Amino acid sequence: MMGKLGKAIAVGTLYFIFIVFLPLLFVSMVSFYIAKNGGDPSRYFDNTSLYILIFGMGTTIFASLGAYYEKGNAKRLALTLTSSVLLALWGYFFIGSMNIYYEGDTYAYEVLVPGIALILAISLSFKAIYRIVEYLVYRKEHLGGRVVSEPEEMPVRRNGYEREYPATSEEEQYMEGDDLYF
Repeated sequence: MMGKLGKAIAVGTLYFIFIVFLPLLFVSMVSFYIAKNGGDPSRYFDNTSLYILIFGMGTTIFASLGAYYEKGNAKRLALTLTSSVLLALWGYFFIGSMNIYYEGDTYAYEVLVPGIALILAISLSFKAIYRIVEYLVYRKEHLGGRVVSEPEEMPVRRNGYEREYPATSEEEQYMEGDDLYF
């Protein structure tokens, strides 16, 4: 099984590839194609590469740091929530900064995509809800089975005598002198 550091490196690498590298490659290739055919790439991509770098690298760093901690840890919650917010902003600005524009001989059109960018940002923000639920589910396990709000175990009454804690194994039961019948 992968250690904490290995998991953090793997998560950071995957986030970098899919959130930073591939989108930058897409923008670069399309910009090169537009420039090669005599167009102006800045008309289609309004600081898109900058948004990819800023929000993508932030998302990658916080997701990688969050993967280092165990599920249920408050530090993991804070780091992954920050990563989720940056991911939603990344989606909004990545799509929102692109323009679909065409200018032909007889007509020209431009499509603005703020609605699509907003839908993408909302769908990516569901990751924040997932991180909160993950924290709540694994919190008890992270604390080692103890929860501050639950009362301590009550003494168990057995054969008229009170014991402080219930027996946890057969050996403890044998040591108490209970009669066993086979």
